[in-house]
Amino acid sequence: MAETPDEPTPAPEPPAAPPAVPPAPVVPDPPVVPAPADPPPADAPVPAADAPVPPAAQLPSPSAQLPGPPSTPVIAGPPPLGAPGDSLVPPPPAGAPLPGAAPGAPKRSPLPWILGGIGALVLIGIVVAVVVIVSNLLGGRSGSPADAVELFDAAYQHNSCTEFEKATTAEYRDAIFEDGGGYNCQAWRKSVEVLLVDGEYLYEMEIEDVEVDGETATVTTTESAGDGDDFEAVYTVIQDEGRWRVDGLRFP
Repeated sequence: MAETPDEPTPAPEPPAAPPAVPPAPVVPDPPVVPAPADPPPADAPVPAADAPVPPAAQLPSPSAQLPGPPSTPVIAGPPPLGAPGDSLVPPPPAGAPLPGAAPGAPKRSPLPWILGGIGALVLIGIVVAVVVIVSNLLGGRSGSPADAVELFDAAYQHNSCTEFEKATTAEYRDAIFEDGGGYNCQAWRKSVEVLLVDGEYLYEMEIEDVEVDGETATVTTTESAGDGDDFEAVYTVIQDEGRWRVDGLRFP
């Protein structure tokens, strides 16, 4: 049997080359610091004050013409206002807010104060009028002897004990009711009802004369009971507790 020749053995592959190593960074040399100069020896000679000083470098003169931008033409304008030192800011126009005032802040109108004052005066007038009216209705009129007599007549017209007590003294009231143990309102009202005609007070009175002597006065009247017959009445009026009051009545 014939021998088969052996196949040639392949050569081994060469090993892979190692990766390239980057070169090391170059570090600069440190700067060379000059060594400090040695101080002069203590016995070194001091230069004289008048030693010549080396001439300074020649610098250009300040007045030398330097190139620059072209000059701007000067435009003539109005002279400044006011004396030197005065402010050139014009005053604010009329109605403009003062410096420091909030813009748009409304101005306070004096109208509410005026209306409030008028309202107070009207209210005071109404109160005074009410006091006068109530005083008159309750028999407060006593400024004169005639007022006292008119109030006396009004008490009978209104059948008002309050007005009757305002118009008369306590002595007079007790005197006309001395048989009944003194004055009382109910008894007086019954005496007034006698003077009514069909429930109406037809009594009329007109003052004819007033004579005042110190704190006593005499008031003469013409009166009628509604039957057409007139008669005369004389009232004695005195000052009592600061007011005029009827203290007596007679029919001549």
